[in-house]
Amino acid sequence: RDEDKKMSKSTDFVLLLLATTLSLAAAQPGAYFEFEQIVDHDAVNQSLTFKQRYMTLDEYYKPGGPVFIFLSGEAPMEFFAFQTVQIRNWAQEQGALYINLEHRFYGKSNPVPGGSPYSTDNLRLLSSQQALADAAYFIERYNATKLAQPTDKWIMFGCSYSAGLAAWFRLKYPHIVLASIAPSGPVQATLNYTSFFGQFSNSAPSKCVAAAGDAAQQIQKLAASTDGLAQLSKMFSACAPLTQENTYYFLWTLMTAVGSADQMNNPPTWILNTTCQFLTNTSDTLAGFVKAFNFNQGQEAAAAMVREQQLLRSPAFQQSKSEAQQHARLSTLTRPHSTLRAEVGCNSFDEDAFIKSLMMSNNPNRAWWWQKCVEFGYFKPGYDGTSVFFTNLPVEHIVAYCERIFGIPNMTPHIDATNRYYGGYNLHATNVMFSNGLLDPWHLLSINEGTAPQGVTATDYEAGHCGTLIDATDNDPPSLVASREALYSFIKKQLQD
Repeated sequence: RDEDKKMSKSTDFVLLLLATTLSLAAAQPGAYFEFEQIVDHDAVNQSLTFKQRYMTLDEYYKPGGPVFIFLSGEAPMEFFAFQTVQIRNWAQEQGALYINLEHRFYGKSNPVPGGSPYSTDNLRLLSSQQALADAAYFIERYNATKLAQPTDKWIMFGCSYSAGLAAWFRLKYPHIVLASIAPSGPVQATLNYTSFFGQFSNSAPSKCVAAAGDAAQQIQKLAASTDGLAQLSKMFSACAPLTQENTYYFLWTLMTAVGSADQMNNPPTWILNTTCQFLTNTSDTLAGFVKAFNFNQGQEAAAAMVREQQLLRSPAFQQSKSEAQQHARLSTLTRPHSTLRAEVGCNSFDEDAFIKSLMMSNNPNRAWWWQKCVEFGYFKPGYDGTSVFFTNLPVEHIVAYCERIFGIPNMTPHIDATNRYYGGYNLHATNVMFSNGLLDPWHLLSINEGTAPQGVTATDYEAGHCGTLIDATDNDPPSLVASREALYSFIKKQLQD
């Protein structure tokens, strides 16, 4: 009965998180508009345009005041509401206009709308360079046509991938914005990102690390035999019996769910702490790992539900004949297959089904996979000694997904080209400030205190991803409070100079 109570509490927590995430996504204040954006900034003929969404909050704006623009990243713009709280607070204090610009191919801002918006041919219009050009054109036009008193005091913000964009914007378009704030922005493209899961050992308490490692060894041993796979199928509620053909995807899914808990370890939820409670509150580490996996799948389900809400009204899904059909299609297109537990009572670890879903040209998840397969990599494999998790998951297997998903022979991310173009860790920009949570694996690909090149500033804190932009709580560690204050001091200094 005690176990039932614990599981009930964990379920209640996930449901609360889900409700909170959905409400945050729906509650972003401001008015929404559409901007006639250029489809291809590299084309000779730039007369073709598409409707790019943006929102503004001018409640506290003083004419002639600064403009704070947030670049949304790899999701609909509403998703980032909880990661823009501090920007809106700072805008209020500075009398600034706040703008959120949606990224092309995410949300409703699609350069090629229709029944197959994410086809491989269409996705050739998706890149970080096109996104930066979108922002430059938008700012120039908005300043010239929408502001009664145009200003050169534009400050750009981002979070995660879009924080990298904000930093790169100051590199490529320093004449357009005054400064950039880049929380948790990875700037070093990396194919074989083994350190991602290696960070777990530095972020989690030693007892938790030991429990995770012990469970991982048991799982890997069981996965080597038919009888062991049968046991794992039952333990992890697999929709179909696990096979050797799906072992890689099964282990990779488990590692991604549990090994990523440190990324979003921010107050007040402290997801890593809860994950570690599941792992250490029992002498049966394997049973604890199962509970930790199910808990973290709930986090993914909450995020997926947000994406679904934004896509329900898109034209591609309105073609469905009934609401039931729309929801069925959304479940296929926006949720990784390993999060089906809440809907059908099981987890799918079918690699072929995973790939086939990403081959569908109306699947919005293809957009971020395209950017990973073309520009950034960020693939997270597992080798002996790289983490406490699984040791037989080479990166080549993930790279091969690219060719299968997009149908391009020998497709491999252009890592070197990306780092040459932007500079990687050696970012030659000015008036850029990074903030990074030292518990977040992504800080390893970002610019931190002590490593910032000339012209770039950084502040670090003991928490997770984009912690400086989320709402403040009474549980914020002093280092997070200090980093948040450092960002705001940097902003005020830029506006005063």
